Amino acid sequence: MSSGVEVQIVRVGKLTAVERAQMEALYRAHYEGASDAAFARDLDAKDLTILLKDGGQVCGFSTVVVYPFEGMRILFSGDTVVDAAHRNQAGLAGAF
Repeated sequence: MSSGVEVQIVRVGKLTAVERAQMEALYRAHYEGASDAAFARDLDAKDLTILLKDGGQVCGFSTVVVYPFEGMRILFSGDTVVDAAHRNQAGLAGAF
């Protein structure tokens, strides 16, 4: 893992086409039988993404829905995928 690792929290509607494509590639690499349509449908149902990037390349992500509940906000983590080379770091957990 290079020193260029960073974490970004991005609203789903603000993801770039490149970020979405990189996220989908990671998803497809880790989930057998994943389809483009299912990935897009699931992602578009979320509010936020937590992106883990190394040198500008998405190497991990988690999708998040924010639910209001009795004056609070509850975070529900959807899909989470991290490339094997980046699993021993605390970036995504720290972003929550």
